[in-house]
Amino acid sequence: MVNKKTFASSDEKFRNVPLNKVPGMLATISWFHSLKMSLNVETIGDVQRLIEPVGDRGALGVRRRWGDYKNGYHKPVAAVVRLAEEKVPGSEAILNCQLWRALRLDNSAIAIAKDLLGSTDKFGDELLQRMTQSPQTIYDPRWLRKRRKAMVAHGSLEGLTVLIVCIRLAKATRQAYSFYLSATECLKTLGFWFYVNGIARVLGEYFEQALLPMTGMPDCGSFYSGSYLTTIKSMAQHVLLMQEGLGRELSEDEIVSEIIRLMELNSA
Repeated sequence: MVNKKTFASSDEKFRNVPLNKVPGMLATISWFHSLKMSLNVETIGDVQRLIEPVGDRGALGVRRRWGDYKNGYHKPVAAVVRLAEEKVPGSEAILNCQLWRALRLDNSAIAIAKDLLGSTDKFGDELLQRMTQSPQTIYDPRWLRKRRKAMVAHGSLEGLTVLIVCIRLAKATRQAYSFYLSATECLKTLGFWFYVNGIARVLGEYFEQALLPMTGMPDCGSFYSGSYLTTIKSMAQHVLLMQEGLGRELSEDEIVSEIIRLMELNSA
């Protein structure tokens, strides 16, 4: 059973964590970092004071709990999530993103696919509909390739979620492996976001340990978690320098476009 397997991570706080616990930790860590960056502060205490201010009495316990949020050890309760959403609109959507649900392999892939319909785009919906209804009838590789590439170019967590759900629905077939390859390209497209949220290396390792085995293939020659982090770090630094030169932050679409341009240059 997936639940009984443990995660062998290079990040000490993830070592020997059951696989089914990893997605929830990634969600909480991403939530915390999104708050920290949006509030433009540096420390755990700064985030806590702005979201959940308390007096001196009990402050140490609250601060310790926020440290657990940063490391993914403690899921925020509904009241804290509401406070955070008031200060940083959109933070709750990151915590509850369908991506984390799709990564948890004991959740129903079909149920997630149905919930995703309408939240991606035309190509994403078409993939989900065909993969849930009759994946064995998809004979045209060009049809699949066009939609997989669209999910990568989409540069969104929803697009990556679609690809992960499709890996799971394809069940150890050539299709599953092709979806996996596209999903790892999507990891690179979204690499800046994963890097600044502190989960890039762990997410890459999770792909190798939890998702790749589902394809029935022994390895993916174009993706390794160690080199992924190096690549992502380099591209993230490029984006940060670009923002510094422009004197403004790039939009999400601009970041994705720039990273895709860098990926194409590196593959040329």
